Amino acid sequence: MKTRTIIILLFIVVLAIILIVGINSFKAKKIAEKEDELIELKLEQAAMEFDLDLDIDTDKRLSNVKDLNAFLEPTEQTESILKRWEAVHEVDPDYPYPEKEIKKRDWMEMNHFMFGDADDEEGGAKAEMIYIEDKNIERDIYDYIMFDNTDTDDSTVKEAEEQMENNE
Repeated sequence: MKTRTIIILLFIVVLAIILIVGINSFKAKKIAEKEDELIELKLEQAAMEFDLDLDIDTDKRLSNVKDLNAFLEPTEQTESILKRWEAVHEVDPDYPYPEKEIKKRDWMEMNHFMFGDADDEEGGAKAEMIYIEDKNIERDIYDYIMFDNTDTDDSTVKEAEEQMENNE
């Protein structure tokens, strides 16, 4: 009788261990899937913000990919955005500008520069690009950089546009 009880207890312990391992594996898989979904959203955000072509072509987990920039390809519009941003920076050096990220063409770090982390209270530089000190929306420079909107009286935009025309 004792042997039978011991065997049943061992069976229950082994079954419990298998169940715990299975649950932990399932949780780890779900966490990894959520991480990949978050990375994919960041890739899509970078592609939209900087007018990049996005082609996620991999069998790997995105969280295991070393250089996510490989999925992002600049377009002519991307290059125009960067040129306008550089012109604005030359006119107004205080305007947020990710110089080293732009030089490296590190789209993911440029995206981080713009938006920060989800848990970052201050956010990224995009808020600084859009809001002026008195909290009124100042979109003229941002709209010029991102969308080539020159329909403004903003002096920085006018100077940057003039500089762009002189460099062509």
